[in-house]
Amino acid sequence: MIENKQPRREFFFAKAKSFESTGNWLEAVHQYQSLLELEPYLVEGHHNLSLALRQCGKYEDALFSAQIAASLEPNNHLVQFLLGVSLEKCGNYTDSILAYSESLRINPEHIPTLSNMGRLLETAGKIKESVEVLEKANKLAPESEDIAINLGIAYLSNGKPERTKAMLNKMLAPSNNKKPNLLSTIHNSLGVSAYITGDTTTAISHLEKAIEYCPNLAEAHENLAQVLLSADKYEQAWLEYEWRWKNSNNKQTKRKLPGIQWNGEKLTGTKLLVHSEQGFGDVIQFARFLSMIKIQSGKLLLACHRSLVPLLSTLPTVDQ
Repeated sequence: MIENKQPRREFFFAKAKSFESTGNWLEAVHQYQSLLELEPYLVEGHHNLSLALRQCGKYEDALFSAQIAASLEPNNHLVQFLLGVSLEKCGNYTDSILAYSESLRINPEHIPTLSNMGRLLETAGKIKESVEVLEKANKLAPESEDIAINLGIAYLSNGKPERTKAMLNKMLAPSNNKKPNLLSTIHNSLGVSAYITGDTTTAISHLEKAIEYCPNLAEAHENLAQVLLSADKYEQAWLEYEWRWKNSNNKQTKRKLPGIQWNGEKLTGTKLLVHSEQGFGDVIQFARFLSMIKIQSGKLLLACHRSLVPLLSTLPTVDQ
C-alpha cells in the first residue's frame, strides 16, 4: 500500500508558516527539517528551509539547502533566485550573478531578480550592465523604491550624478513615508551627487540627514568626512573619518597592534609608533605633521612602505 504523505506535508507546512508569521524562524526551520525527513526530495521543503535558515543568519546552511533545491529543480526561476541570494549572503558574488542570470533566463521579467542583479553588477564594477538591467526593472516596476534607489546609485557610479539627483529627489516628497534606512541611503547618494557637482553645502546637508536617519551608516560618515575635508572643516572631518574602519565598502581593515592607542594625551618617557595607512602620496603629504608630536624622554617610531624608508628616515623628529 502506498502511503499518502500529503496530509503530513500540509501539517508541517502549516506549522512552519505559523511560526514564520510570528517571526519564530528557528521553529520554522525545525518544521521544515521534520518535513524533509519524511520527503527528502521535496523541492519546496529545501527552498523554504533555505529561506528560514537565512532569516536565522545561518547563511552557509541556507546556501546548502538552496543548492539542493536548485539541483532538484534547476529550471525554476524562484529556486535560482534564492540560490543567488544565498550565494550573495556568503560573499560569492561571481556565482551569485550566475544564479541570477539563470533565473532571468527562465523568467526575464522577474522583478526581484532584476533588482538584485543590477545592484550586484554595480558592486562588481560592471556599471554599464548594471544600468541596463536596472532601467529594465524600473520600466517594469516604476513604483519600486528599491529599484529606483539602486538605479540612482548605478547612475552615480556611471558618472551621471544629475540623473541620480533626478531619480532620488522625487523620492523625498513629503507624501512618501519611507523607512529610515531607505531615507538614509537616498540622502547618502544625493550627498555624493551634490559633492561631485560642486555643491558642498547641499552635500553636507544630505549626508548629515543620512546620518540622522541611520546614525551607524559608516559610509555616510566617511563620505561626510571627505566633503568636510574639502571644505577645510578639519576638526569635524577627522572625527567623521574614523568611521572608515567600519565602512565595508572601502575594504580597509584596521591594524591590530600591541599597546595602547594614543589619543593625543601628553607623552613622557614612552615610545609612540606612527604607521602608514594608505598610498605613497598620503604618507608623504602627512609626514610633515610628525613634527607636531612632542615626546619628552621618549621615542617616535615610524612604520612605512619599505621604498619610502630612505626618504622618511631623514625626518629630524623620527627616532627610528
